[in-house]
Amino acid sequence: MTSRFRFLLLCIFMHSNVAAQGPALLSPTGLETWAVDSYHIVQWKPEHIGKNAPLRTEFSVDNRETWTTITSPFINADNGSLRWRIPNIIAKKCFIRVTNTKTNVSIQNDYPFEIIPSQEVENYRWSRILEQTPYAPRDGAGILSFHDKVFILGGWNPGDKKNFPRICNNEVWSSTTGENWELVKPNTFLDNTFDSATDWEGRHTGGYVVHDGKMWLIGGDVNQEHYQNDVWNSTNGRDWTLVTNDVPWGPRALHYTVSYQGNLWVIGGQTMPAFAESKERFYSDVWTSKNGKQWTKLVRDGNNSHWKPRGMISGSVVFNDRLWILGGGTYDTPTTKSRNYYNDIWSTKDGKSWVSHTRNAPWQARQYHYVVVYDDRMWVIGGYNAGDINDVWYSSDGENWYRVFGTPWQSRHATSVVAHNDKLWLTLGSCMVPDLWQLERSDDPNYKSPKEPPIKALTAIKLDGFTKRKIYIFDANNPNGSPLGFNAQATRRIHVPIYSGTFGINYLDQLGRNAYAEMKITDGGKIEFMKWNDGGVKNTIVVDNNARPRYITIRQD
Repeated sequence: MTSRFRFLLLCIFMHSNVAAQGPALLSPTGLETWAVDSYHIVQWKPEHIGKNAPLRTEFSVDNRETWTTITSPFINADNGSLRWRIPNIIAKKCFIRVTNTKTNVSIQNDYPFEIIPSQEVENYRWSRILEQTPYAPRDGAGILSFHDKVFILGGWNPGDKKNFPRICNNEVWSSTTGENWELVKPNTFLDNTFDSATDWEGRHTGGYVVHDGKMWLIGGDVNQEHYQNDVWNSTNGRDWTLVTNDVPWGPRALHYTVSYQGNLWVIGGQTMPAFAESKERFYSDVWTSKNGKQWTKLVRDGNNSHWKPRGMISGSVVFNDRLWILGGGTYDTPTTKSRNYYNDIWSTKDGKSWVSHTRNAPWQARQYHYVVVYDDRMWVIGGYNAGDINDVWYSSDGENWYRVFGTPWQSRHATSVVAHNDKLWLTLGSCMVPDLWQLERSDDPNYKSPKEPPIKALTAIKLDGFTKRKIYIFDANNPNGSPLGFNAQATRRIHVPIYSGTFGINYLDQLGRNAYAEMKITDGGKIEFMKWNDGGVKNTIVVDNNARPRYITIRQD
C-alpha cells in the first residue's frame, strides 16, 4: 500500500470510532498489511516513553481487547525500534504497544494494521557451481544476462598485478551454464599507451545495463585519478562502441544505473575528491536518455521531496512497472569523513514523483549491496556496513521482507549477481574469492530452507581508548558465519546479535597484540565476561545489561 493511499484511508479512520490520542508509533501507523513470518521494524520516538528505558512490547489481534507479549531481543530502547517477525495469526484489527515498565507510560499505533497470509518461499537453495572460476578474483565487476549468456565485465583487484596491472581491468568473460567460461575480450588496459578513444578503461562499480538490444557501460570509478564520464555499448561483448566521452551529469561515480521505460537512467552518486580533483557533491538528481548521448535531467539535485543523496547500489530493480531504490549510501570524503548507510525503500512510475514504502526495512542499512529481480521478487544481497555482509532478503511488494538463511558463501560487498535461466547467479566480491553460486527453488519436495536460530541477545559494541579496530565475534550458531568481522568504533555502537550461549570477542590492540575475551549469556539473558584467553592481552570489558540492546564496551587499559 502506498503512503499516499494510506494517508487517505487514515483520514477516513479519523472520523470513525477509533480515536487518536497522544503520541503514536512511527511504524506501524495504521492500515499496513504485514504478512505472516515477514520481518518488520516497529518504531517510536524514545522521548515519548523514556530514552533507554526498560520496555515491554505487546501486540493485539482483537482490537486491543487482549495483549500478547513480544519476546524479541531485537529491541533498541536508545533509538526506539524493535525488529519483529510477524506471528502466524491472520487478523484485521492489530495493534502494537510499547510500555516503559518503570513509569507505565505506553505508546501504540492509533489505527489498526492487518496481518495477511505468508508470502514466504520455503525452498530456496544455494548450490556452489565453481570453487575456482577461470576469471581472477575482483570486486565491482559488471554482470549482465544477454542473448542467453552471462557476461562479466572488468573489475578491481589492486593486489593482483598480473590480471589488474592498473588496479582495474577491462576484460569480458561469458558463459551459458556457469560451468564453462570463455574469455571474450582480453584485458587491454595495461599501461599508459592505452587509448581511451578506442576501448573502455578498466573500471569497477560503473553502470551496467541491457538496453535497446545492447549491453551498456555507463560511467565508472575514479581509480585512474580522473572521472570516467563515458558511455559504451556492445552487441557481443568483444567489440565496443564509444557513444560519448562527455556526459552532462559528470563528474560523478557510484551512481545507480537502470534501463526503464525505453530509457537509460542515471540516479544519484557523488564526487570523490580524495581520488580526483573535484568539489564535494552528493547527488539526488535523476537523468534519462534514450541513446546514451543526449541526456535530460528529470529531477534536480537537492530535491527534498524524495530520498536523500546516495549511490553505492549495484544492479537495478524494475518491478511491477516501477523503478525502485533499495537502500544505498555515500562514501566518505576529506570533508565529510563519515559514510551514510540507508535501508529505506522508494519507487517511482515517472522518475519525478517518488513513493516511500518504508523508511526502515528489516535488513541492515547498507551500501555496496546488489539489488536484482528474480522469481517475481525484489532481492537485496550482501553489502557493507562496518563490515562485509552475507545476508539475502527478498520481497514481492517492497513492504514485507523475508530472509533466506543458511547463506553458504563468504560475506562480501561489491559482488556480482544476475538472474539468468531461472536461477540467481552470484560470483566475486570484496572477499576476493573466485567462486560461483546459484540459487533456485529446490526440486526436492522434502527440502526446506534453514530458519533463523533463536537469538540469545542483541549487543551494541563500542571501543573506548581505541581507534577504529577490526573485531571478530566467534559465535558458533550465527547464521551470518563465525567468526563475524566488523569495524568497531569509538564514535558509535555496532549492533551484533548473539546466537550462542558462549561467544568470543577477538581483536588486535593498539600495539598489534592479540586479545580474546570469552563471554557467556546466562539463562536470564545477561551477558557476562568470563576470562581473557591465556597468552592474550588483557584489556577491560564493560557490560551494561540494563541497556537495550545490551552494551559491551572494550576499554584499552
